[in-house]
Amino acid sequence: MNFRKEKFHNCKIVFSYFIILLLFLTISISKAVSIEKKVTLTLASGWSRHDLGNFWLDKFIDRINKEGKTVKIDYKGGPEVVPVFEGLTYVSKGTIDLWHGTPPYYTGHIPVALGALYFSASQEEMRKFGFWDLFDKVHREKAGVTALGQLWRGDPFGCFLKKPIEKADLKGLKIRTTPIMNPFVEALGGIPMSIPPAETYTALERGIVDGLMYPYGPGLIEQRWHEVVQYVIHPVIPWETCAPLLANVKRWDSLPKEVKDEILKVILELESQAYVWYKNEAVKRIDWAINQGFLKVIKLSPPEAEKWVTVAKEASWNFVLKRDEFYGPKFRDLARKIEEMRKK
Repeated sequence: MNFRKEKFHNCKIVFSYFIILLLFLTISISKAVSIEKKVTLTLASGWSRHDLGNFWLDKFIDRINKEGKTVKIDYKGGPEVVPVFEGLTYVSKGTIDLWHGTPPYYTGHIPVALGALYFSASQEEMRKFGFWDLFDKVHREKAGVTALGQLWRGDPFGCFLKKPIEKADLKGLKIRTTPIMNPFVEALGGIPMSIPPAETYTALERGIVDGLMYPYGPGLIEQRWHEVVQYVIHPVIPWETCAPLLANVKRWDSLPKEVKDEILKVILELESQAYVWYKNEAVKRIDWAINQGFLKVIKLSPPEAEKWVTVAKEASWNFVLKRDEFYGPKFRDLARKIEEMRKK
């Protein structure tokens, strides 16, 4: 009898050890599987890696890949991998998961998205007053992508020329632009020309174009355009850069909640910092070019300056309203609401 009890007791001990071992193996395997199943998202940018337009995108990628528990980013490259005017198509079709671009690169698909550049507002303000929800809704409906946030916003735009002008008049001048600037250039008598960034230096050098419009800060120095233009017009053009991080909507919506939360947490932390940096620090690149003598400032007289700014605002919004009669007014009304709130 005692023998049977002892045998039963020993069996219980062995069984207990077996259960503990099984639990340990289960936990270990679970952790291993979790590591193996870390989601990888491919990403491309509309700007080359050295361009300051990628300054905060680089920080986002580094943060995710160093701190991410559920996701990692596979950065594929810039325009050499995904042509700038095809980025929306690539992410819409799922060829890449994420694309860092700007509405001027896909105006033909979503012209109303240009409205995001035609007023001053931080990404925090755009979220607070519903502009970003509407921006995202339009992108989902029209292109099958979702707008996660902005890692480049804040700097205004500049007009850089090879020859000086005295008035708010670009008559006969060929200006390298993207679609955001076309209504403004045309309203002042200029001729817009769409030229990829990689070909712009040569176009300026050879006189194919007489100048360019570009963000007043990132890119001009990095791409050495200050070597082939001599003048910058003041006042600056009163728009703000907008570079949404777009995701393929099917891919994004299918991700586990913890993956999406991890990505959005980093984006929300970085976008406010990015806005301040581009608004206050990035523009110093142009100041440097001016101080070094690469660029000379053409300061328009008060009446001409007023015309310059007024035409920039009116021609731009008129373009948006004509191209999208439904969403255009909604974009403009929200933009005005935000600008009015900023004045208080």
